Amino acid sequence: MRGNRETAISRTHSPGGQNAALVPRVGILRVISAYFGYSLSIMAAVLEHLPPMLASIDRDRLEQVCRAFAVTKLAVFGSMARGEATPDSDVDILVDFDPGAGATYFTLVELSDALSPLFNGRRVDVGRLQQLHWLMRERVLADAKVLYA
Repeated sequence: MRGNRETAISRTHSPGGQNAALVPRVGILRVISAYFGYSLSIMAAVLEHLPPMLASIDRDRLEQVCRAFAVTKLAVFGSMARGEATPDSDVDILVDFDPGAGATYFTLVELSDALSPLFNGRRVDVGRLQQLHWLMRERVLADAKVLYA
């Protein structure tokens, strides 16, 4: 993408959504910057692009759950992130844990159960970014919406 982060983001806010194709690129930028710990001052602008189901999540409760499980980053991807979820869709989540947390498979299961009420009782599938197969990583990151970092 040409230009800097601000240029890329300002293009997504053009009248009539003429540059809607750039929105996934902003999503990639946001996920990558959050993953590597960069600070982006544009988080509020990016949140405007969240599908309604994600925009309505109780952020305080999400933060409580993330802190309780030592989650350092949480992103939604797939149909929910794209705004294409049906009533039967599950919620696909990527997380990073604090390195000292000692997260196990059982931690992922318990986290999934704790997150489900935040998504109106939908089934939540939780995975770790490091565990994504390299062939899937780019596609997943293209959809991903960071909800906690």
